[in-house]
Amino acid sequence: MITFDPSTTGPMRNASSFTRKVGGAELNVAIGCARLGLKTGWISLLGKDEFGRYIYNFARGEGIDVSEVELMEGFPYLA
Repeated sequence: MITFDPSTTGPMRNASSFTRKVGGAELNVAIGCARLGLKTGWISLLGKDEFGRYIYNFARGEGIDVSEVELMEGFPYLA
């Protein structure tokens, strides 16, 4: 999951810029385990787009085994 955090405080409707971050409970736990030195893997399906690639690379950069993560064209907009 990608979260967009406003760069300023106050109502979000007034924010003009955002910081992109990776989130999601399962991935957060996996990151925590990897940072503790545990062998960690993640199974998921991500869109084959810039957001999906960003999440994939972020998780891999945290030391998580992403060999079971699949990047799929058109996901999550499959009919």
